[in-house]
Amino acid sequence: MRKFKLGALVLIAALSVSAAAYADAFRFSFNTGDVAFAYQDGWWDSHHRWHRWKNNREFVEYRQRYHDHYSDWRHDRDRDHGWHHR
Repeated sequence: MRKFKLGALVLIAALSVSAAAYADAFRFSFNTGDVAFAYQDGWWDSHHRWHRWKNNREFVEYRQRYHDHYSDWRHDRDRDHGWHHR
């Protein structure tokens, strides 16, 4: 019985740690590979559709992780509204 209690405690502790790690993990609500151009106020997808960031966390995470594909200004700054023909 003692081994069972110890095993149950270990299992509960392991599940608690993995649940906390999952809660801290951030997942994008879109396919980041579909982003053609990203800006402070949103992003163009590869089909030339404009998307606003769903929330500030999504914006910050994208900017940090994909800073090479991000321009730190609003998309409407330029005449082409941030859509650049490749």
